[in-house]
Amino acid sequence: GVAAKAFNRPLVALRHNFDTRRDNDQRDEDKNRDKYQHKTSCLTVRNLFKYIGYAGEIRPLKLIGVTLRAQKSASGHIKAMKENSAILQLEQVSFRIGEKTVLDKINLSVAPGEFKLITGPSGCGKSTLLKIIASLLSPTDGKILFEGKDVNALTPEAYRQQVSYCAQTPALFGDTVYDNFIFPWQIRHKNPEPDRFLTQLARFGLPEETLSKSINDLSGGEKQRVSLIRNLQFLPKVLLLDEITSALDEQNKKNVNEIIHQYVREQQIAVLWVTHDKDEISHADEVVTLPSHQEAVNE
Repeated sequence: GVAAKAFNRPLVALRHNFDTRRDNDQRDEDKNRDKYQHKTSCLTVRNLFKYIGYAGEIRPLKLIGVTLRAQKSASGHIKAMKENSAILQLEQVSFRIGEKTVLDKINLSVAPGEFKLITGPSGCGKSTLLKIIASLLSPTDGKILFEGKDVNALTPEAYRQQVSYCAQTPALFGDTVYDNFIFPWQIRHKNPEPDRFLTQLARFGLPEETLSKSINDLSGGEKQRVSLIRNLQFLPKVLLLDEITSALDEQNKKNVNEIIHQYVREQQIAVLWVTHDKDEISHADEVVTLPSHQEAVNE
């Protein structure tokens, strides 16, 4: 039908903009068209998806106002465009404790509106990697760039407001959930909005009375959601999530997953999520698997 024609025909309108010497002779038209296609290598929509790795599954392109035209190394050009748009980049990042190598020459990038999952065998350094990105640990070697700048040139406070880390075991403070929610407002010298807190609690499946609840009375799943809501009071540009649904039941786990994906789509935040959950892995834009320490990893 219409969809099949759209995916299989060349970009006719674009071709007509360049092929101005068409005449009424069908054979000459076909000959000119072939010359044009050979010269410009204009992609069909189906081939375009093939080049970006979605040959078997159609997903929305996150490129707005950009015309893609493939040359002989089309996949390389598209990858270069993706890397150039990265908000966060790791270059040859390694981490060692004494003689033990935890991470070895990690190269990784994430762009706005991109959702990547980090997985791998136990002990391969997934959580350590997020802590390094969050500037809670310093890499032994390599560097991290945020918006093209070395993170060592940025103040930790400014960086952590834009690159927010949410741990598997939340570190809550104060006496109540309310104390945790107002903290991001206080450090920005802004007046908190309690009504907004109640809306967020409901969105994450928590009742209103949770706001005044003691942090010592929270279950593991409640602590994980409270910590995440605290991190989302002011949306960061990059969100680092470390097994944040490990204590949740399937329904709440799915709800959190959908909320994070909505932030990615609508607010264009970048997400790096460490998980072992197969369902979460199946919904990722890309899965980065950390290898054993005998080899380096590259995207």
